[in-house]
Amino acid sequence: MTHRRPDAPRRAISPRRASIPIKPLYRAAARRLASERGQAAVGVWLVVLLVSGQGFRYLMGLPAFAALAAATIAAVVVSYRPSWRELRPPLLVGAFVGLAALSVLWSSTRLVTLVAAVLLATITVVAIITARGATATEFMFRLFRGLQLSLAIGIVFELFIAVLFLGTVSPAVNDLVALGGDAGGVKFVAWSEGRLFEGGPIQGFVGNRNPFGAIAITLAIVTFVLMLERRIGRVEGWITLCAAGFVHLFTQSATVTAAAVYLVALTLGALAIRRVSFRWKRVLSFAILAVSAVGAILTIRFSEGIFRILGRDSDLTSRTEIWEDVLEYALMRPEGWGFVGYWPIWQYPYSEIGTEVKWVRPTHAHNAFLDVWLQLGLIGLVLLVAMVLLLFGSTWRLVERAGMGDTYIPLGWVLLTVFLSMQALTESRLLVESGWYLLVALYCLGPPVFRLTIVDPEMVHAGVRRKDRRIAGRVTVFTGVDHVMLAMPAGGREAAREYYGGVLGMVEMDCPEPMRSHGGCCFETGDVVLHLGPASDFVPATMAHPAIVVEDLDALQAAIEDRGYACRRSESATPGVQRFHTRDVFGNRLEFQQA
Repeated sequence: MTHRRPDAPRRAISPRRASIPIKPLYRAAARRLASERGQAAVGVWLVVLLVSGQGFRYLMGLPAFAALAAATIAAVVVSYRPSWRELRPPLLVGAFVGLAALSVLWSSTRLVTLVAAVLLATITVVAIITARGATATEFMFRLFRGLQLSLAIGIVFELFIAVLFLGTVSPAVNDLVALGGDAGGVKFVAWSEGRLFEGGPIQGFVGNRNPFGAIAITLAIVTFVLMLERRIGRVEGWITLCAAGFVHLFTQSATVTAAAVYLVALTLGALAIRRVSFRWKRVLSFAILAVSAVGAILTIRFSEGIFRILGRDSDLTSRTEIWEDVLEYALMRPEGWGFVGYWPIWQYPYSEIGTEVKWVRPTHAHNAFLDVWLQLGLIGLVLLVAMVLLLFGSTWRLVERAGMGDTYIPLGWVLLTVFLSMQALTESRLLVESGWYLLVALYCLGPPVFRLTIVDPEMVHAGVRRKDRRIAGRVTVFTGVDHVMLAMPAGGREAAREYYGGVLGMVEMDCPEPMRSHGGCCFETGDVVLHLGPASDFVPATMAHPAIVVEDLDALQAAIEDRGYACRRSESATPGVQRFHTRDVFGNRLEFQQA
C-alpha cells in the first residue's frame, strides 16, 4: 500500500472529469419526455400555460414568462418529435398565418406585427404537433386535465385572497402597465378584487372574469363528453362539473351565460339525433339548425330585454362604443393595419380606439371578427369566417350521422367550435393564445373541411380518420381497393343485372376485356366497384365476403327483403357499427354496414 506524503501536491483534477455529464442528462430527460407519461404531462402543462398565460405574466413578468414559454415549446418538440410532414398546416390555417406574416409589409406598427406574427406561427405549430401527435380521445383528456388544473388554480387563488382579506390585489409584476407608459392610459390593473365571499364577481388567476368563466364552460364541455365516453369516473366528472358551475355563477359573466344556454340546447338536439332512424336524422338536424338561426335572430331583436334580465347594459358594457371606433378605423384601410394580436394601445390607431370607455382601456376589439377586419382587412375576415363555418359544418356532419353506440368525441368538437364562435362575438381571444390554439387543434383533429359531402364512417364511429389508423406494411402502404371480384355461374349475367342493378340499385358500367366477352359484368355506386365473373366450377362464397358501407342501411334492407331475399342483423366486433348479412342471387355472402 502506498502513502502520499502530507506535503506532496495534490494532483489536479481534469476539467473533463470534473464537469457534469450534460449529454447523458439531456438524453435521459428527452427519453422521459418522449414517454407516454412525459408526452401527456407536456400536453397538459401546455394547456395550463396557454389558458392561464395572463396570470403567469402577472406573477413573474414578461421576461420570465417568455423564458417559461420558450422552455415549454422546446419540451413539446422533444416530447412529440414531429416529422416535417406532420407540421404541414391545414390550408386555411396556413393562409391566415401567412397573411398575418405578410402584413408586416404594410403594418402601422411593424415591430409589434413581426413579434405577433412569430407568436401566432409558434402557437399554430404547437397546436398542430400536439393535435396530430395524439388520438382524439388522448387530446381531449389532456385538454380536460389542463383546464381542470387551470380552474383549480383560479379557485385557490381567489380563496387565498378572500381568506387573507387582501381586498383588491394588483399584479406581482406590473410591467404590462409600464409597457403602455403614459400613452397607454392604463394606471392600475386589478388582478383580483377579493370578492369571493361577497358572491362575486371573481376573476381567477387569469385576472379577468370573462376568460375565467370561459375556462369553466370549456371544461364543462370536455368533462361532459369524456363522461359520455366513460373515460373519467362519475365522481370526478360530477365534482368537476359542480366546480365549473360554481365558477360560472361567481364570475357573473352574461356573455358566457348566454353561450351556456345555447350549448345546452344544442347538446339536447345532438343527443336526440342519435336516437332517431337514419332517414330522420338529417330532417331533425336541419330543424335544429333552423331553430338555432331563428333563436339568434330573436336574441338580436330583443337584446335589450335579454340584457336587462341578465343584469347588463344594452351596450354590452361599453362594447358597442369600442365596435363603432373599430369599424371607423377598419374602413380607413381595406388591407388592415397589420396583425398585432393584443393591441399596442400606446401606438396609433389603437391609442385612439375606445378612449370614451371609462372602466378600462380596451386591449382588443371585444369581437374577434371585427378585430381581424381591423388588423388584416377583409381578406383576413373572410378567412376567419370560412375557418369557423367550415369547421362547424364538417364536425356537425359527423354528429348528424351518429347513432347509439358511436363515439361522442365529434359532439365535443361541435360544442367547442360553437363556444369559440360565440365567445368571439364579445371577446377577441380567438386570435391569440388558447383560443387560436384550440381552433387550430380542432382543425387538425376533425374531418377535412373541404369534404363536407363525404363522411368518413370511422370518424362517426370512433372519432379517428380511417387514414390515420393505417398500419405501415413491411413492403409498402396499401392505399385503397380498386374493386372486388365476385364469382357467378356461367351465363349468369342477366341474373346479376337483375340483382345488383334491380335490387341493390347499383349502376352497371363498362367492363374491361376479356371479362366482358366472357360473360362478366361490372357495377358501381359511390366509392364501391363490384366485378362479377363467370366460373365453370362455380361454388357460392359462403364465408369470404365484401363488407360494403352504405348511407341508409334500413332503406337497403327494406329493398332487399321486398324482393324476397333474407337479411340477418348481427352484432359487429366494432362497437356502434350497425350491419346485416344477406346472400345474392347466386348464394354469395354480402355484408352491408351503416355509414
